[in-house]
This record gives sequence, C-alpha cells and structure tokens, in this order.
Amino acid sequence: MTFIQRRKEAYDPFEVLKDFQTDLDRFFAAVPPSNQQWSTGIDPEVEITEKEQEYLVHADLPGMKREDFNIAVEGNRFILRGERKEERKEDKKGYHYSERRYGSFARAFTLPVEINAEQVQASYKNGVLEVVLPKSPKEKSKKIEVKID
Repeated sequence: MTFIQRRKEAYDPFEVLKDFQTDLDRFFAAVPPSNQQWSTGIDPEVEITEKEQEYLVHADLPGMKREDFNIAVEGNRFILRGERKEERKEDKKGYHYSERRYGSFARAFTLPVEINAEQVQASYKNGVLEVVLPKSPKEKSKKIEVKID
C-alpha cells in the first residue's frame, strides 16, 4: 500500500503535531469495544478539504448501500462507521483468488474547529460519500479591561 501525503514547502512543526493527532485518532477509532473483534482491514479512503466556512469530506465507499454506513459529529470530531457485507454465497466453489475485504470499519477525524451539527449535509452517489461540515460561528472576543494595582 502506498501512502502519499501532500506537504507544504516550509517546515511547520505544528503540521507534524496535526499528523500525529490524525494517526492517534485513526488508531483509537480502530479499537473496538471489548465485545467486538478487531478490524478486518477495511479502511475507506477519506479526503477532507477546508474552505472558509466549512469542511468538505469525500469518502470512497464503493459497492456499499446507503444503509450500510452512518456518520456522526461530536464537537470537532467527524466519525464514519459502517460495514461492508460479504456477497459470496455459502458455496465457495470456483473461487481461485479474492482480495476483497468485508467487515466493520470506523474512522474518526479531529478538526481544528467545532462543527455546526445542525447544518451538516451529506449525499451518496456512485460509491462516494460527500459531507459538508459547516464550521460553528466563532464566538466574538470580548474586550475586558483589567486594573493593575
């Protein structure tokens, strides 16, 4: 498996921390509750882009039905969970080779700002899930004068 990451030209130490946070989120999203088994290797590819007022998520979920996955927003976290069900019949006769993977998956992404969960929009077309995550309005800063003794 090849991983390609786009990097900015200048070194940004905070970018390293963001990458580390992403790796941690991915690890802990894969940890199942104690009554479930570990992931079977399903890990949908996800792309998140930032715009001025929102984040745009694209997730590749080929061959899945809309009812096979769900999304959730918790504060500044976007969570995608689902299950790709095996299509094979009980008779496994005739299979020479199979690389297709089946089973449950969970992906969680921590974003820099909170999401306005009431305004989230999602669509699923041609195996691609598209989610618009509007940023919560920023609280305006208040000016407080402090007396110094």
